[in-house]
Amino acid sequence: MMKSVEGSVEAEIWVEKDGTVVLPAPFLRQLYVSPGSKVRVRVTSKSLSRDLLMRGVSEEEVERIGALQFEQRSNVVAFLASEGALRADKGFRRRIKRVGR
Repeated sequence: MMKSVEGSVEAEIWVEKDGTVVLPAPFLRQLYVSPGSKVRVRVTSKSLSRDLLMRGVSEEEVERIGALQFEQRSNVVAFLASEGALRADKGFRRRIKRVGR
């Protein structure tokens, strides 16, 4: 999966047994980089969940939120993953309506 965000490209890549990582050609083309060029790469050990990816959340966005809020990546991901969870809980909505009366 590859995602382009404001001048950068985000993609899931695999690490070979010997530790080498090969960037796919489409990845390089989106950055207008020729083979042999030097690029900066950010590596995270965990991919974002499919749910967050489907909602359009990118690693760049997670990093930006973390920097603004002085939060670790794991806390930002947990917050974004839980976003809307209480709204979907019918019991919670009923209790909140009672409190507001």
